[in-house]
Amino acid sequence: MKTRMIQWVMAAILLCGASVFTSCTSDTSDNPSPEQPKKNRAEFIKHTRQNLKDLAENLNFESWNMANDINNNFNKYVLLNPDFEKIISTTFVAMAQSTVRPVEEGSELAQMGYKVYGTVDFTEFNYRFTMNDEGTSFDIEPADNFEMIVHLYNPTIQQIMPRSMKLTLKAGGSSFLLLMKGFSTEDFAVVGKMPTEFEYAIANKVSGEWEDAFWGSFKNEVN
Repeated sequence: MKTRMIQWVMAAILLCGASVFTSCTSDTSDNPSPEQPKKNRAEFIKHTRQNLKDLAENLNFESWNMANDINNNFNKYVLLNPDFEKIISTTFVAMAQSTVRPVEEGSELAQMGYKVYGTVDFTEFNYRFTMNDEGTSFDIEPADNFEMIVHLYNPTIQQIMPRSMKLTLKAGGSSFLLLMKGFSTEDFAVVGKMPTEFEYAIANKVSGEWEDAFWGSFKNEVN
């Protein structure tokens, strides 16, 4: 079963809301005009409507139900899970601290008041996050790509199936830099190196073997 981009998949890879990101550019004179928020909102509404249209055209009733079940699982175990937020924040900060270096004088980061910065490279963020039995934490290990394995509620048998849903993301294309404000401190900037393309697969283990339910690709751009 193949669909076009599902909007929440991007939220899963970014692992936090768009509000924690700010573009890093080499143009320090780029100050947004008062009309920019209105323009951004209009673009957001336009793309959201197009995504909904794509979903309506590409999903039948059964796949809509499946997508809804998967969405509920990721909301519960990932996006709204404070335990995952805690462990992913620790991972990001640890990676940034391992690459820490002084901010260049006169740079955009310097003008924002940062003294040092570190980079989290999402183009090579190849780790597997596996939920524990209690659903309270995640084990981390190296992997070929980014993988997230969480529990799955099976509505047919009305039971939770441990570690029976998997999201896999493979980075591609070029890259761009983002200031990750939510993980930065007053003096220490955490900068994300983000890929412009992703291939994704969402699989379940209901049958006992991993089977892809949705797969596809999407572009990743932030202004």
